[in-house]
Amino acid sequence: MPQFSSSTKKTEELKDFFEFCDYEWSELLKSVLTRWLSLIPAAERLLKKFQPVKSYFLSMNSLPAILQNFFQDEFAEAYLGFLVNVGSTLQTTIQKLQSDKALILELHETMIFLRRSLQTKFNQEFYGAIARNIILEPENSDKIVQFKRQANAFLERTISYLEKWYQYNNNRFENLFCMILKKSQILSVEKFIKI
Repeated sequence: MPQFSSSTKKTEELKDFFEFCDYEWSELLKSVLTRWLSLIPAAERLLKKFQPVKSYFLSMNSLPAILQNFFQDEFAEAYLGFLVNVGSTLQTTIQKLQSDKALILELHETMIFLRRSLQTKFNQEFYGAIARNIILEPENSDKIVQFKRQANAFLERTISYLEKWYQYNNNRFENLFCMILKKSQILSVEKFIKI
C-alpha cells in the first residue's frame, strides 16, 4: 500500500483524485497497530472520502489483491459503515472506562449498556445508517445475506467475548447502583443543602 506520508508524488496524485471527484482534500489517517483505538477515526475519514480514494486505488497498475478486492466490492462502504458504527460504541465505552473520572460504581452500568447496545444492533439488524442504505437495494440479495451473516457473526462474537471476560451476573455491583449520583441528582442535593 502506498505510504502517502513519505511520498510527495503519491500525495499529489491522491490530491488530484480528490479534486477530480469534487471532494475537499484531507489527509488520510493511519491506524496504528499498537493503538487500535486509532482505527475508528481512520475508518471515519476513509468513509467520508471513499469515492476519491477508491478511484485512486483502482487506477493504479499494480495494487495488492486485498485492496483491489476491497475497493471493487460494492459493499465496501457498508462494511466500513458497520465498522464505524460498532467501533464507535466500543471506543466510547473504552474511553469512559479509561477516564480519570471513571468510578468503580459506574463500571457495571457501563458494561451493561455496552452489551445491551450490541445486542440491540444484533436483534434489530442495525448495522449503521450507511450500511442500511446500501443493503436496501434488492438486486444485491445474495450480497445482502452475506453481509448480514458476517455482521451478525461479528456482533455475536463480540457479545460472547464480553460475557466470557466480564461477570454480568455479579449482584455485588447491582447493589451499589443506589450509590451512583447523576449530575442532575448532585445539583439537586447541592440546592437542598444551600437552603
